[in-house]
Amino acid sequence: MYRLSKVNFDQLDCSRDNGTAVSLPSTLRQEAVLFSRFDIDKRSVWQMQSALDLSFKTLLGVPKAPAVGRRSAPGRGSSVGVPGRADAQHRGGVPADAAEAEVKAVDRLGWIIYYFKAGYRFPNKYSPVRLSIRQLWYLGSLGCALSGCSVYAPMLPVAPQLRDKGEVEVQGTTFLNGRWEAGATYSPVRHLLVHAAGGLRHDNQDTTYFRIRQYEVGVGGYYPLGRRWLVSGLGGYGQARSMRGYLQSGLFNSHSELANFQSSYHRFFGELSVAYRTESGGVTLGAAYRLAQVKFDRLTYNGLPLGLRRMPRQEPMLFARFGNEEGFLPWLQFQTSVGITSVPGHYDATLEPYEYRRVRESRGFAALTLIVKPHLFKSPARIAN
Repeated sequence: MYRLSKVNFDQLDCSRDNGTAVSLPSTLRQEAVLFSRFDIDKRSVWQMQSALDLSFKTLLGVPKAPAVGRRSAPGRGSSVGVPGRADAQHRGGVPADAAEAEVKAVDRLGWIIYYFKAGYRFPNKYSPVRLSIRQLWYLGSLGCALSGCSVYAPMLPVAPQLRDKGEVEVQGTTFLNGRWEAGATYSPVRHLLVHAAGGLRHDNQDTTYFRIRQYEVGVGGYYPLGRRWLVSGLGGYGQARSMRGYLQSGLFNSHSELANFQSSYHRFFGELSVAYRTESGGVTLGAAYRLAQVKFDRLTYNGLPLGLRRMPRQEPMLFARFGNEEGFLPWLQFQTSVGITSVPGHYDATLEPYEYRRVRESRGFAALTLIVKPHLFKSPARIAN
């Protein structure tokens, strides 16, 4: 397909020159597209899913199922050559011995990738709550739909899972909006922990962008309640510098304006978390709550200073952590987190100017975290009492 069009500019400004008008009345554009169209039915989708399953099983080294007859598509009855047994004993008709081989294979590093791709529910061997990573990821995507244009960005609540002296966690986190964080938490003595983390996001866009650099340090404690429950808390201090820009556009004939926020701020925060580890030790579910007091050292909107000096923020979070300290890789864990940051209490946002509402607005966040525990590199796998 080929398209030729002429574009007439009613208004054209350059953001790098502080909105200076550009004298370009019109331009010609050409667009060429090559495309293919396919008809997809249920059988085609099942065949693609089977190919993906085979690829991941080969990557993980899952043994092939013995030849027990033709594997039928979902919803087409039982497999030929397996009289008296339903075809869908595991998923898609995989026999029980092959399903057991898959369960053994997920004891290795590949279980993170495989279960995230397939959306399988964790077998009872791992969790009695039968929770899938794909379900948590969908929930996280829903939370991110609440995101907005605030110049403030929270750091992920720590929620450490330390239970004894000498234990350490090193975390790497990615957020759905492209932010990255890295941090470490260490217990120098029993019931005491220290924490440090930093985060950033680079964005080279001219009009719509978000850039931030921040760090935090903290100190706190933890207290195990038996083998399954863990309570922890910490307080600390952090600093950040951020910039956010976007185009405020109306209808076709409306005037559009560039919005640019710049800020540098520091904050004091306190955090409390509680976690429950399942009987198998492979899944930990928990909740955390962080309360922060943000003080702006500089806050501008389109180059003009704003009168907002302080702002409280609350950040509740739910998380699920996967990984067994008695498994094949005891030092590696994976966590998915969903939360929201907002101003606590009630206030009437309609009484504030537009730029103040943007700074105060609530937004959701979702993150994926990879946790490494160096103290388990050479130590035998164990679960502390």
